[in-house]
Amino acid sequence: MKSLLFIFLMVVGCGVAVGLTREYIFFNYYYSWYSAQSYCRQYYRDLATITSNEENEQLLRSGPSYYESWIGLTMLYTSTWTWSDGEPALLQKWNEGSPYFSLRNEEFCGAMNSNGFWINHPYWYGHPFYCYRFLILVKEKKTWEEAQEFCRTNYTGLASVTSEVSLKQLNLETVGTETESVWTGLRFMDGQWFWVNGEQLGSLVSMPSCPALSYRCGALNTTTNTLMNQNCNEKMNFVCYWK
Repeated sequence: MKSLLFIFLMVVGCGVAVGLTREYIFFNYYYSWYSAQSYCRQYYRDLATITSNEENEQLLRSGPSYYESWIGLTMLYTSTWTWSDGEPALLQKWNEGSPYFSLRNEEFCGAMNSNGFWINHPYWYGHPFYCYRFLILVKEKKTWEEAQEFCRTNYTGLASVTSEVSLKQLNLETVGTETESVWTGLRFMDGQWFWVNGEQLGSLVSMPSCPALSYRCGALNTTTNTLMNQNCNEKMNFVCYWK
């Protein structure tokens, strides 16, 4: 697997994309750590990786604060804590008394508590969990179709904005945009608006029910933080997601 550092330097060095912002997604399914890992790897990138205090706070804000929830922290295969995606666990946010180990030969994995600190449990415990994927601002001006093709070719697809939480996470990545609005994966077709990656429409979408033919693409205005329909042929920056 190519290192994330190499990929980061490659996209930034080419002047195409800026940064890699982790978007965290909370799921209130009570899965074992292994099952949560499998789910995240199928639909996103992996179980949540946390590499800074800022990311730790960002993850805490992206879900309910009253759950203990799996993150990607594991000691399943090594004698040191690592992340599910292979990154070393350099940051330490353990709760007082953690990590703990029983006398039994059990496999332990990490979770986050309601205060944003880490705890560990046997892998077979059922917990909600956090997945993550990357958001990437592309500072090239393209039409909606061109942006979608670029994202699908180089990453996974155009990003979606399905909630206030995902909007705040997208805001972190669009700080450096060169255009006031950025393309998202919102599209109108067959009489309805939808996200092209298949996610639920969410509460932030309030669009004309019958837009003009050329205005059937959705963009995020980074000044007003609102989704709006835009001329699909307008050339703007855009945000891809990468799983």
